[in-house]
Amino acid sequence: MCKYSPVGILDSGVGGISVLKHIRKILPSENIIYFADKENAPYGTKKPSEIIKITDRNVAYLEEFGCKAIVIACNTATSAAAETVRQKYRIPIIGLEPAIKPAVRKFPGGKILLLATPITLRLPKLEKLINEMHGEADFTCIPAPGLVGYVESGNLCSEETVQYLKKLFSPYSSVKFDACVLGCTHFPFAVRAISRALGYSPVFFDGGAGAAKRLCDILNKEKIFHTGNNPGYIVWNTRFKNHLERLLYCNKF
Repeated sequence: MCKYSPVGILDSGVGGISVLKHIRKILPSENIIYFADKENAPYGTKKPSEIIKITDRNVAYLEEFGCKAIVIACNTATSAAAETVRQKYRIPIIGLEPAIKPAVRKFPGGKILLLATPITLRLPKLEKLINEMHGEADFTCIPAPGLVGYVESGNLCSEETVQYLKKLFSPYSSVKFDACVLGCTHFPFAVRAISRALGYSPVFFDGGAGAAKRLCDILNKEKIFHTGNNPGYIVWNTRFKNHLERLLYCNKF
């Protein structure tokens, strides 16, 4: 590994761009390979064994390309597969963790909504994280399996997206949430739709900032931090290349 080698970012689609946004803020010079695995999307409705197999294959591919570190920019893949692939590969592998702790620090004793894919909510990693915060806040966990599809198709704040979310939130109409933790990297692109569906705007938290900081710490520790100019991008394996490029442009990468 050397400082000129790229950083690999892996997701099932465009969601990891929300993580890339955080990475670019603190690591503006790094070369990036963004792997949008549309061939196997969505991850959030698959079995853990399938996700482990897919993630292992994709990490191997990025390692062969010479990546000096890999960010699994997907909460579902992190929960299901991160520990397995870390034991197998020597390069640093950074995962995503829902920003529950920052939300609780901001709103101790508050009402916190956690939106995630069904499998992320079922896996032990998230349950352990919530249990660590037991008694420090009031959590409401809502699976949103369809929201990834709306984001992937570019319907970030369409009426259809808002109505889908309103149906999800209807059992909790009497609750006023202080914060909304976005437990999927696709969901930051839908914050306007979430606010419209709730009828107000809670404070949003996502795990991208934490993953970016962890990546920065590792690159500094390993002395492979890149400080050059004109960083490059490679985007692979996506069926929605135009939409992905539009999101990259809109986020000014």
